[in-house]
Amino acid sequence: MKKEWYVVNTVSGYEYKVKEKLDMMIKNSADIQQSIFRVIVPEQTIVEYKDGVKKEKVKKMFPGYVLVEMIMSDEVWFIVRNTQGVTGFIGSSGKGAILDLNSITNDKKAVSFYNITDKSIINKTSDGYVISSTAGDIKLKNFIGRISDSKYIIVGDVRAKITGNSKEISGQYFEIVYTANGVVNVENKDVKYQVAAEGSYIYIDDKVIDLGNKKIKIGDEDIMSLTAITINGDENIEIIPKAEDNKNGGNGQGNGDSQGNGQGTVGNGNGQGNNGNGTENTGGNGTNGTGDNNKGNGDSNGQGSENKTKDIIVSLKSAEVSSTSIKVTFDIDNDQVDDKFVLSVVNVDTGRTVDIEAQVLADKEIIVPLLSPSTKYLFTVTNERDGGKYFQKNFDTSSFGIKLEKSYATDTELGYKIVIDKGTDITNAKLSLYKYNEETHKDEIVKTSYYDAASDTTKYVEKVTYLSSLEGNIEGTH
Repeated sequence: MKKEWYVVNTVSGYEYKVKEKLDMMIKNSADIQQSIFRVIVPEQTIVEYKDGVKKEKVKKMFPGYVLVEMIMSDEVWFIVRNTQGVTGFIGSSGKGAILDLNSITNDKKAVSFYNITDKSIINKTSDGYVISSTAGDIKLKNFIGRISDSKYIIVGDVRAKITGNSKEISGQYFEIVYTANGVVNVENKDVKYQVAAEGSYIYIDDKVIDLGNKKIKIGDEDIMSLTAITINGDENIEIIPKAEDNKNGGNGQGNGDSQGNGQGTVGNGNGQGNNGNGTENTGGNGTNGTGDNNKGNGDSNGQGSENKTKDIIVSLKSAEVSSTSIKVTFDIDNDQVDDKFVLSVVNVDTGRTVDIEAQVLADKEIIVPLLSPSTKYLFTVTNERDGGKYFQKNFDTSSFGIKLEKSYATDTELGYKIVIDKGTDITNAKLSLYKYNEETHKDEIVKTSYYDAASDTTKYVEKVTYLSSLEGNIEGTH
């Protein structure tokens, strides 16, 4: 196989960290140097003028993406995919789906969906985009790519109108990532917003994409849902990348028979290796193919039986997630004597590593405390023996289950309720009410006042409520 460029999805803000880690692996491993060659974070220089002074800034062209030049194999895919901060290639297992937006009309005729893989190359042209395929080039002007269950990319002459911003934002593409609680990330190489999905829209040609209900509209009519774009869907048209011409013989496979014949390939067709010399336990050399001399042991019939080491498997046995801690237990199969598995935990939102030292053993309970509520954490189990990552999973801590709700407001008074969810693991907390001071540009705690007759003065007291002061059952509304 030849080396090619692949697009790797990363956690936003992790692009340079992913590059640094991959570069380090390349530097430290002669084997990896034969498979992974270059890692690039595409950048561009932006010229800005502030107060009449010219300033240049370097910005990432494609936030959330890294380009990797490599020779794809199962092993290399595993290495890159399990690098901290990498969320995948295109779609799950390197697959995705594309919807041709120009095929959508308000008469609701059949639209065009395409299956793509991480080997599909989309080229920009003067009037749109072209994807090379064995069945003929596919030309697109505006399209939506679905990368995962919650991640889309909208490409073309795109405009975005987001909640809380009266101005439209233009770009050649926008990446859309749905997160929890009705929040959506909208970003491209120039901007990044995290906003409420409801009330946010993408405009492209005569289409309107309502991010709140995930509908594609023409005028006031709902045409279809974004969820109709199905990765690897049976109704999708397969895009099969054009194969490169190969004039060299392929690798033969020795069966370890008494003749020692190897099998090879020439070009795109199969060729039989002839006149090989071998023993009962060794694959022979064919004229057009090379037998594998390490394949296995020959039996009495001359057939090779391959000796394989069973894969080490680390799997999650149980998990309990609260607002401030996560408790996990693992199963480990086929581990070796010198294996040592350790757990690392990263706050995905900040990129910071949680301070924890924990060795992973089968059925051993591990508690990760002092976490932040409503936050995503990436758990990774690494084997210190070979540096391989054998488990990765994201966990979302729950909310505290406590919030303030406004009951009423006048010019001089504000009434509010304390709402505590059922099952919250918080038993005591201090709740303070703040207001924004327009003069100091700071949040300041709200104070209540009362007249103190003894001192004949007005007293000001910070408005603070302690849960321990609430009467009765802590759950409910107070």
